[in-house]
Amino acid sequence: MTIVSPHSLRHTLATEALVDGADAASLSAFGGWADRKTLLGTYVHASSLQRGAAAARVIGTVLDRVYEAKPTLELVDGNKEVTTDPER
Repeated sequence: MTIVSPHSLRHTLATEALVDGADAASLSAFGGWADRKTLLGTYVHASSLQRGAAAARVIGTVLDRVYEAKPTLELVDGNKEVTTDPER
């Protein structure tokens, strides 16, 4: 049988509340943390789901920027020039 301490319940409450969108300032006041920096730095750690979601957002942003630019290769005065302007 797993024994659950009040500290682990507090940690779980903070983590789940932040995952569900609670703001750190309100949560720190509600939970009795000194300030939001203490809450975020001491008790709350990113879950594997949060890390995966953050990585997906970063990769998505990078890919969006790469595909939006659509660089083309042109010859200008015999030299190769890369441009992101499709009208040029």
